[in-house]
Order: sequence, then C-alpha cells, then structure tokens
Amino acid sequence: MAGIRITLKETGQQSVARLWVYSPSKSETEEALNFLIHFRRPDNYDGEFGFDWMRDDYNTVCNNYKELKKEYYDCEKNEKVELPKGKEYFVPWLSMFAKQKDTEPKKEENKLEKKVKLKIELEKLNNYQIQDDDYIEIPSKSDITFNPNEIKVSEINENTTVEVVCKEPLKKDTTIEVIDKKSKHIIGKLNIMANNEVLLLNVKFVKVYWKRHLQPLENTNNIRNDNGYIDVLKKSLGQALINIKIIENDFKEWDSIEIEKFQEEIKKTIPFKSGGITIEGRSIIKNKYVNSIKNYKGIIVFYTSFNKVEESRYSAGDAQTYPLDDKFIFIYQNSARNTDLSHEVGHTLGLEHSFDEFKNKEGIVLTQEQRVQELELEIKRTKGAQDLKIKKDKLSIIKKNLHKYKEGKTSNMMDYTNYGVFDLKDFSHWQWKVMRDEVKKFYS
Repeated sequence: MAGIRITLKETGQQSVARLWVYSPSKSETEEALNFLIHFRRPDNYDGEFGFDWMRDDYNTVCNNYKELKKEYYDCEKNEKVELPKGKEYFVPWLSMFAKQKDTEPKKEENKLEKKVKLKIELEKLNNYQIQDDDYIEIPSKSDITFNPNEIKVSEINENTTVEVVCKEPLKKDTTIEVIDKKSKHIIGKLNIMANNEVLLLNVKFVKVYWKRHLQPLENTNNIRNDNGYIDVLKKSLGQALINIKIIENDFKEWDSIEIEKFQEEIKKTIPFKSGGITIEGRSIIKNKYVNSIKNYKGIIVFYTSFNKVEESRYSAGDAQTYPLDDKFIFIYQNSARNTDLSHEVGHTLGLEHSFDEFKNKEGIVLTQEQRVQELELEIKRTKGAQDLKIKKDKLSIIKKNLHKYKEGKTSNMMDYTNYGVFDLKDFSHWQWKVMRDEVKKFYS
C-alpha cells in the first residue's frame, strides 16, 4: 500500500488518500517464452562425435526415468532446467575433440573426425506466430563458437544445422545458452563435455585358428574391414574422447595361436563342444597368453576362426566387465555386425548391456537397485580374498550402470537389436565417463 498526499488548492485543505498498488511477481513481469530451441543430431549422423539427448520415448522404455532426468540437467549449475517455468527442458550432451574437423580415413590414424554439425529444432509455444524479426543467438563461450551464431527463426526447417567449433580444449564441462534476440530470454541449452584430456587405448589383435581355417579367417577380416569394423570402433570410442591405437594393422603380422601347435605346446586338449569353444577353453588361451604380455597395457582381441558353445542367442563375441582389469575379448566367426567389436570393448571398459537381463532364483528380472542389495549381502558373507575382490568389482560396475532400457529399443552400442530396427551408433554421456575412468585406471 502506498500513500499519496493531495492538496486542495482552492481551500488550502490537505487530504491524504491511500491507494493499493499492485506489485506483480517476477515471473508475472517476465514475458512468456514464445518458442524453444532443441539441439539434435543430424539425419546423417554416423557416430563421429558424441551426442546424447533425452529421447521422446525414454519415459516408456527406461526403467528409472525419474533418475535418468538428472543426467540432462544444466551441467554447470547441476540443476534441473525449466523452460518456461514449470516445463521440463532436458539439456543434451555433446562431446567433441578440440579443433575437430573433417579428415580422410587413413590406416595409420588413431581417430576419425568429422565437422560437428547439430540439427536445430524449433518448438513453438502457446500457438505463437513466428514474426519476421524473430532471431536466435548462440553466443560464444569458453572458445566454443557456432556457425552461424545467429539464425532467423522463420527460416528454421527440418534441414537446419549449426556447426560447433571448439578452438581450444575445454577444461571443464560447459553449458551453452541459446538466446531469443528480441526478448533476451534463454530458449535453449547444450552441455559440452570437457575435452582437455584425450585418452589413448591400445588394441592388439591375436588370431586364434585351426590351421585349415587361416585363409578363410583372413578373408573374413578383409570383409569386416571393408564393412567398417575398425572405423566404427574408432568413431564410437572417440565419443568418449578415447583414441584407439591398433598395435598392428596387418593381419599377417598379428600374433598367432594355431590350435594344433598350441595344444602340443601345453600338452593339453583345448575343450570344444559341437565345434564351439567352451568357457574352460577360453580360460586356457587367456591364461597362457597373458604370460607373454605382462608389461602390455591395453586390450587383447582374440580373433577366432570358430564360435563359442551354442547358447540361447546370437554371440558375436565375449568380454568380461569384471574383474575390472580383465583385458581380453573374443571375437567369433559369426560376428557380422560392424558394431560387434565396439560392443565388446564397451564391456571391457566397464559397461553392461543397456537392458535388464539378470534374474533371481525365481526367474524374476532384477532391477539394478535389487542387484546392488543382493550383492552387498553376499559381500558381507564372503571370506575368500579373490572372491571378495571379484564381487566388489561387480558391485562397482552395477552402480555405474544404473540406467537400463527395454531391450532393442535404443541405438545404444550396448543394446541388442535386429537389423533394420535400430542402428547402433552411440554411447550415452554417462557411459563416456565410465569408459574414461576404466582407461585411466587400467590402460594408461
């Protein structure tokens, strides 16, 4: 309430009139947002940089959607974003190398790069009609620039993209804001992961074969490479800012394990069943080979001319998420997808499948929270040092893989999918961090 003094000039009489003055709240004085901007990956995206966003169907395919929302907060403020107030806005994540540009694929290169272009999507609010003077601005920040950095809203369509340029390495995760040029309101955001530390992961191939299968295995390798087997590995791990170094590119120069000679050397038959190698057989090969590479830091890929013992589903390869320092991968004869190796490397670097698959004794699928609870009880009852280490490693992995989705419903590298349903192209941003941690601890 405010007081206003009124003087009556003719009589000299004074009077005080008190008036109620309405003071609107801050939210009421702010102009309503007319539209939002969303960053998305372009239609021709092929995994050459990291991009992760909250998909529209995650509320139905993710088993802990409420917790998943927190992965798409403003990374600098570590808080939920509402644009406008009361409407959740999920901030996508981008990972890219500093000074990333188009490069031609070469065998000697450890990475494959491509300019980073993101799709711009417009969301109109409250039936707003776009005006001719509506523009968006994407201001530069921390050596991140955009080309173009100003776009006329009426010209945004399904083909509109913006190039992201990182001139110098980012030392911390950074949030970019998109501004409505006319109202100066924030109408969009983008998180960009720190890229000042690029990691290197060595990958060494070892061919494992029956003597009669050596030439067919080499032919298979050539077909896989033509299909992008190694290129996909380099691009997908590049999403986590991990460069892949293939120790030896030439198949003929790889280390060899010829089964016939190997069995004579160890004076033991490697167990096979129906043409497929058994768990015991894989252990024999791993344990024997590990002695010859004691000082090697990196992943070993046993590139085989056979399959594993037949199981209930397709098996292109094998890799262990725990013990945490297990560095071995088996790639089998029936590996046909060019994402198979990336999938197995993901396991080696601490990633589980993207879907729930573990069951209790009654056959009921367990959530990650239930798995944690059960394992914590097991650990309390465990006495053997080696068993205890493995279970603690397993617990660490489960806690890092809390977000699970319905099988075959994502484009995640750790999913299982049928051809033509989803192309597996990406890792989630929290998976980038898990893999980076594993490389730092065990492979650097």
